[in-house]
Amino acid sequence: MKRKIFSIILTLIMLVGLLGVVPAGADDIRNDYSALATNGVWRDGYVGYYEDINEYDYHPIYTTATGKLTIDMQSFGDLYFEILDSDYNTIDDYGLYGSGGDPKNGTFTSWLEKGTYYVRVSEDYWSDTQASYRVKASFASAGSNEIEPNDTYLQAQSVSNGSTITGTITKLKYDEYDYYKINVSKMTVYSFYLTSYDSSTDFTLYDNNLNKIDIGWDDTSYSNETLKVTSVLNKGTYYVRISRDYSDCKYVLKFNPQSTSKKSSSSSKSKKSTSKKKSSVKKPAKVKGLKITKIGRRTARISWKKVKGAKGYQVKVATNKSFFYSIKKFTKKKRVALKNLYSNKYYIKVRAYKKKKGKKIFGKYSKILSLSI
Repeated sequence: MKRKIFSIILTLIMLVGLLGVVPAGADDIRNDYSALATNGVWRDGYVGYYEDINEYDYHPIYTTATGKLTIDMQSFGDLYFEILDSDYNTIDDYGLYGSGGDPKNGTFTSWLEKGTYYVRVSEDYWSDTQASYRVKASFASAGSNEIEPNDTYLQAQSVSNGSTITGTITKLKYDEYDYYKINVSKMTVYSFYLTSYDSSTDFTLYDNNLNKIDIGWDDTSYSNETLKVTSVLNKGTYYVRISRDYSDCKYVLKFNPQSTSKKSSSSSKSKKSTSKKKSSVKKPAKVKGLKITKIGRRTARISWKKVKGAKGYQVKVATNKSFFYSIKKFTKKKRVALKNLYSNKYYIKVRAYKKKKGKKIFGKYSKILSLSI
């Protein structure tokens, strides 16, 4: 009797051992479909043929360039949709709980690099339903001349002076930053123009030692607006970093070296003044109440009173009272922070602006204040 009991126990142990070596997900069913065309045509599918088994439908999508991928999904039951990259990492996911009479819809839209992506459809974990669904995809090229990978300064894409770069910041986990490298042969007043589409991006300029140029402002190009950053660059190598502000987007970045002569600077000022005279829009009032508050050893805050009717403000900062080679900052707020201050003395002034047909109409500058570090 003891031997019989021992034999039963041994058999149970062996069965448990055998069960223990069955790989996880061995009962999963994977259905691989042919490539989903990016022509906006619906493809029908069905999940739940096999009872008590996790069933996954994979729809590969091949993009031949960098651009905007749009995937529409429609569920006639409780289904789970995922958008995957080529390594099967989830970019986005959607639980769509519908029925035959009340389908549920979802849309994925993102700027993505050239490559392979997947739509994966499965039964909802909790409901274990069987249901039909539809998916379709469309694609629009970004017209990009960005060269990947350029996600670190070591991979920075070399750009010649006067170039225009069209690039994208995507939802892919490794594509948070785009770096560009320029070489300046002599001291130059350099302007950068950054236009962002669909979302906003941050602009940062570094010297060859990866120190931030200017006074540490975080410059942001908002959706469908153009940011201008002007700096005096000495001979050397510099890096521009474009990074995500909120989400993925397309951007256009222009590298525009300008003359260093005072004559050209003064003539451009005179052109601006004549264009202002021609404008029929009443100029905003002069900015008043300008204050500087030191909030750290190398940090200060500038604030001023609101100007009625103003759309925004331009802050000018320079290390000389004539404001030659000054740094400009546009803001819609009534204050800005100055960071990483290294010079002994700074001069600051602010003016308000209105807009007419997309052009800025400026008012008079405030009084000039100085800041000693």
